Amino acid sequence: MKIVNYLFLALVFISSCKDDTVDVPELSEDYGNGMYVVTDFGVSYFDYTDTNALIVENVFAKVNTTTIVNPKRIKFYNSKAYILGNRIYIADLATFGAESEISGFNNAVDFDFVSHNRLFVVDKGDAQVKVVDLKNMEITAEIETGENTKPTCIVSNHKRSFVLNGGGVPKIKKDSTVISINHRDGVIPLTDFSANIFVGDNPVSAFRSWFIYVLCQGVYNPDSTFNNTEASFHSIHPNIHSVNSTVLSNIYNADNLIPNHDASSFYFTTEDGIYKIVNSSLSFSQITNVMADVLQFNIEHFDNTDTTTIPVGMLYMNDLNNPKKLYKYNLYNSTFQDTLEFNSNIKEVQFY
Repeated sequence: MKIVNYLFLALVFISSCKDDTVDVPELSEDYGNGMYVVTDFGVSYFDYTDTNALIVENVFAKVNTTTIVNPKRIKFYNSKAYILGNRIYIADLATFGAESEISGFNNAVDFDFVSHNRLFVVDKGDAQVKVVDLKNMEITAEIETGENTKPTCIVSNHKRSFVLNGGGVPKIKKDSTVISINHRDGVIPLTDFSANIFVGDNPVSAFRSWFIYVLCQGVYNPDSTFNNTEASFHSIHPNIHSVNSTVLSNIYNADNLIPNHDASSFYFTTEDGIYKIVNSSLSFSQITNVMADVLQFNIEHFDNTDTTTIPVGMLYMNDLNNPKKLYKYNLYNSTFQDTLEFNSNIKEVQFY
């Protein structure tokens, strides 16, 4: 009888020593490849390859039952989505389950992934580039972009980042500088100011191929056009920082520079529509008069005949007169092919 009692007590003791466990629901892998649209309400997803697909609105809120405050941008790195709002929200790309958050920003407007598992975050509110260690998810350094500057955009190559100081209006508030920051020397991580590079009035958008291509907005005030200045396009040599410049005659309020698949052409928005610039000749022409401030390029399969399809460049653009709508423009036959409508104003489009 004593043995039975001892066994009973032992079982009670073992049972009481077990850790309390909480069942974590397994998330479905419903996302991944596709189009991600940042809106005023969050991030929406659309599988553009599926002709029967529907827009999935506000996926971050849907999966995590929490919202992104002031969503602005989305980028992808190591199968994760990085969403810029009042902080940077990190989610698994397959499930969109939230994994981490990074705070400490005043008015972050852009970011880029650099060497040694770090982020360079452009904080316009503090006129700084803030360095984030992605291992510890914290800010480890701050780099000044210049007194009273308004940094707007960052692009990086394997050893250096280029930050555009966007300036403003009226003319006395304009800026014309791009700063260069070394982020590595061989295997050594750096955060060293490298150079101050002069371009045109108010650089606002850039793209890296081998050269750093910079689009300058010019000075643009629709209510006082007398002091407006024309937009310009620049290529910066990433090593010696030499600049080749082209004034875009009679073009104003240029922004949102994007390349095609091989950077042989670029597209950008202006105050009177969307333009194309040819890289080899630097000739430019209007594509459409749609007024937009969101623009993206994607290669998709297009039905050329009843039996064949061909890869075709598609431009996606919003419409400032209908800010919830996203238009799909076929560059092969110069026609609008589709329209998608979201539940709030569109801020950015990215493909993965």
